[in-house]
Amino acid sequence: MHIVDIHPHVIATDHARYPLAPVGGKLSEWAARRPVTCEQLLAAMDEAGVAQAALVQASTAHGHDNRYSADCAAAHPDHNMPAFAIYWGATFKLLPRETPPGRGGPRVRGDAPRLGRP
Repeated sequence: MHIVDIHPHVIATDHARYPLAPVGGKLSEWAARRPVTCEQLLAAMDEAGVAQAALVQASTAHGHDNRYSADCAAAHPDHNMPAFAIYWGATFKLLPRETPPGRGGPRVRGDAPRLGRP
């Protein structure tokens, strides 16, 4: 059976390269207490028999900066595919050139007032 984890988050320990800048200005409780690096996720996947993961941007740790998820996916393309959150009005980065075509895509998210909903 081919198992895919569709919603893991990865958080870098190298905060000089991948700074913490959580949306709302406060690191989430899970990100502070149980951060998981790319390498830790891969080890847990191997242990659990998970073949692939669709990495979801950890906005409560790295804010709108998708680089760590993108770098993790690019370094391990057989295991990871990025699913990025894109926020209107924010500066964001999309898939790096190294990511193979068809190996991920944007997740679009906006707030209700800007979408014209009550």
